Amino acid sequence: MNAKELAQALIAHASAYLPGDETLDMKSVRDIVLTMAEDPVSKIALGRELAVVNDPETVGLVKSLIERVVSDLEQEARNNGQKISVVLQPWQTASISIMIAGSLAAAAGTIALAWAFPLIAASAGMTAISSALRNKSATVENDLTRKAALVKALL
Repeated sequence: MNAKELAQALIAHASAYLPGDETLDMKSVRDIVLTMAEDPVSKIALGRELAVVNDPETVGLVKSLIERVVSDLEQEARNNGQKISVVLQPWQTASISIMIAGSLAAAAGTIALAWAFPLIAASAGMTAISSALRNKSATVENDLTRKAALVKALL
């Protein structure tokens, strides 16, 4: 679908929902809005299509639907970051602490190298895994934040 057709589809959803003829399918609305957000021409097409709509309530509802998609994306980004940080931050902190403690204990001679090496290697592995997972989480969060900004630009 091109930008004009997407704008018309979004307006059609809003105009059918207003009188109660249709239940609002937020998944379809979200898909339309996200597709529009990726095309820079969509803002112009949406503006043109909204200009010919005679019903100010429909225009208001379209803008409200776009704002809701922005809000949902921002909330998903926050939730994603918080859920992952709650689990991974303590794990990463503990693994780094164990690695440092094992290294210091081995250097001081308080534990044998035969015990220190596996401890240091395991904690280094835990640190690497937790860092990779946090980076992946940050990528997802950044992607959602980017999408929210693109959708917001439609307004």
